[in-house]
Amino acid sequence: MNFLDFAYYAKLSRFSYGSSIGALELPKKYYRAYKRYLGSMVDIGVREQSVADMLEPIIGRKVTKVVDPSLLLTSSDWDQYAVQSELSVDIDKRGFILCYFVMHDPRYWEYVKKVKEESNLQVIVLPMHQIDENQPYDVITDGTLPEFIWLVKNAEFVCTDSFHACVLSTIYEKEFYLLRRTRKAEDAKYNDFLTRYHLEDRSVSDESQFKRTAIDFTFARQKITEDREESLKFLQETLEKCK
Repeated sequence: MNFLDFAYYAKLSRFSYGSSIGALELPKKYYRAYKRYLGSMVDIGVREQSVADMLEPIIGRKVTKVVDPSLLLTSSDWDQYAVQSELSVDIDKRGFILCYFVMHDPRYWEYVKKVKEESNLQVIVLPMHQIDENQPYDVITDGTLPEFIWLVKNAEFVCTDSFHACVLSTIYEKEFYLLRRTRKAEDAKYNDFLTRYHLEDRSVSDESQFKRTAIDFTFARQKITEDREESLKFLQETLEKCK
């Protein structure tokens, strides 16, 4: 179903946009299926250049690098969701740190402890795991998309292991710190994003200490605008082909 195989058998037009593969390589036993299902798509747009490089020789056709769908929206677009937020915790007027971790990892919380000690700011947690609801900080268990967007937009800075939290932090030009997951197969999406927008220093290399560093978003802002326009062009042209 991830290939929209029902559409393949019904001979319907279909295409891929912003797809990804959570692996460093594709086992040869899947080559035939990928070639069959992807080969009949009108166009293929993937999120990482490494995925495009992996797929092209297997399926024998062009694969286009496009931006993640979340980057198709500007900060003004995302603001329409942020204004709908209803927070269940009081926000310290001095500012706050947003902690949003997709994975549960004790390493993260050791790092957050150092962040808290260094910054002396309120820590707000949007937990993805029940065990993380027990952290000694302000935890929001009823947050949805509007709250997530509002918190990223208004945070002093963001600590995360989430790709999309990094993306939104960049869109809102917020200081952020990326803690790497232990699963190395997921590194490609972070490496592609951080390298493309000259944000490599956002990846925390030494979790034993915390040191705040400012970000110059000038290059990222311009490059994202260019990439957004190219990706929208890809969508428009692909939809025309599907008619």
